[in-house]
Amino acid sequence: MRGQSAVVDVEDIMVSVRHTAAVELSALLLTAQGRVRDAAGLVFYNQPLGPGVRLAAGSPGGPSPLEIALHMVPVGIDYVRVVIALDDQQDHLGDYPAPLVWIADSAGNVLYECVIEGLGGEATVVAVDLDRAETGGWSVLSATVTAVVSPLWSPPTA
Repeated sequence: MRGQSAVVDVEDIMVSVRHTAAVELSALLLTAQGRVRDAAGLVFYNQPLGPGVRLAAGSPGGPSPLEIALHMVPVGIDYVRVVIALDDQQDHLGDYPAPLVWIADSAGNVLYECVIEGLGGEATVVAVDLDRAETGGWSVLSATVTAVVSPLWSPPTA
């Protein structure tokens, strides 16, 4: 369902990716103006902890998932952008099958699945857009959201 949004009705989520190339997840915590306030707004392998966001330990050989406690993301941060980056920045995402990204609740139930298709020469791409709603909740907004899946669905294994 490209171009649609969905309400995130849980407080704690985990964002994971599966890709055939070596990739890493990172997060950008942005203000309403689309800017990172300070260094804490960048969460990646060298800085795995930010306000409400933590890069968790991944499975051996796989990328680390991002744990996001939406209720702990500070006021003034209106967007959390989850980014996939190839380890080899000279490589291109379009040379591989489309990455699969899923969002699960704290119990591991998959809430959303994203397949990021149509990539070309990019080595880095925003995979998931989490936007704070005016009501205080969060929604997942992305041109890449392809399905809202059943809680019984489990992510593919490598």
